[in-house]
Amino acid sequence: MDFELDNFNGIILSAETVPHSNAAFACELSEVLGYATDNHKNLIWLTLPIEQSHLIGEATAQGFTFHNCEERTITLIHKPKLNTFVPFIPTHTVGAGALIQNDQQEILLIKEHGMQGYKLPGGHVELGEPIGKSVVREVWEETGVTAEFESILGITTKHPFQFGKSNMYIVCKLTATDETINIQDVDEIAEAKWVPVNEFLQDEINYPFNRQMVAALLNQDGLALVELAGNTGRHKKQETFFAQTSSAVHSPLSLNSEPSLNLMPVLQQLFIREDQSELIEQPEINADALNSEPFQNWLESKRGFTNQDVANTRWIKTCTGGYITEVMFHENGTLDEFRLFDRFQSQGTWQLKSGLLEVRITKGDNTYQFTIVGNQDQNIHSAVEHKNGELHSYLKFALVK
Repeated sequence: MDFELDNFNGIILSAETVPHSNAAFACELSEVLGYATDNHKNLIWLTLPIEQSHLIGEATAQGFTFHNCEERTITLIHKPKLNTFVPFIPTHTVGAGALIQNDQQEILLIKEHGMQGYKLPGGHVELGEPIGKSVVREVWEETGVTAEFESILGITTKHPFQFGKSNMYIVCKLTATDETINIQDVDEIAEAKWVPVNEFLQDEINYPFNRQMVAALLNQDGLALVELAGNTGRHKKQETFFAQTSSAVHSPLSLNSEPSLNLMPVLQQLFIREDQSELIEQPEINADALNSEPFQNWLESKRGFTNQDVANTRWIKTCTGGYITEVMFHENGTLDEFRLFDRFQSQGTWQLKSGLLEVRITKGDNTYQFTIVGNQDQNIHSAVEHKNGELHSYLKFALVK
């Protein structure tokens, strides 16, 4: 049998030159073992295709042991000593789940056949498949929703999981580009739907781990996919995820970075109110104002928020009419608003989008929506409020330390 030497003083047998007959194989394998002993070689690697599986018995009789197995091949090794170091064999299976929240404060969930509660869509990461592509694929197969990968939010492991191996579950943040439900894998998935965050978190039929995970990771930024300079050659990394540079604490807003352009009308509307003391509807705003020096200077005085700025914090909210309330932002994306004097309570939801704090509060038949923009130099932030879709008021906020 032909063989080559590896970089670790080992021997790799050529699968193409392995004899088919047991007798010839036994003889030639014995010769290789003799060579390895005489020349103080380390590991001997032998990979057999399924067509030559009849040779496994002879290999193990001469001291080979199993190392790893694929669908049509098995790899065996021979150690000169019992304590010889052996490079690791596959230790984990990898799965990825998708946390997707829409503008209605709903998350995408699935229920498998025979399953009682709901969980995040997701599944197995195939061999050689990038994590981001795998979770996008799984979401489409299980729900029909198309989405874009944003970041990795969390990782959890379990041992043992399958075949004595560990499992690594990677929770990813995605953004839906088409929210239409159209289950593709009907054999596995019984139901897919958008569910209000509060409803999912409060329903005890859903597994505690899934509820805890969503509550902890909602509105987080996570680890972003990055492209590294010089990532080429045989050491090229397929995917690299790094912690994102926080867009908040004293990070100015500008048109050259976040927030994205579809949030510019929100900023322009607030700028006009603070610069000219005038509330006007967004469609009435002149788009040319984007490039004006006063608007650019105003942007530089603003900043974005991070999840740490908002989750589990207490704010004072005031409006031009003198109405004062206290707002409690919870880490699961919900909030409670209280009138200061009689403690009348209203509830709502919040989410961060490009560093801006989007809020929705329901009071009886009325819905109030506004987007809070951070102030760079002082703890007084502001927003323009809409009531039932109509322009309503100018708001100020102060974070209570």
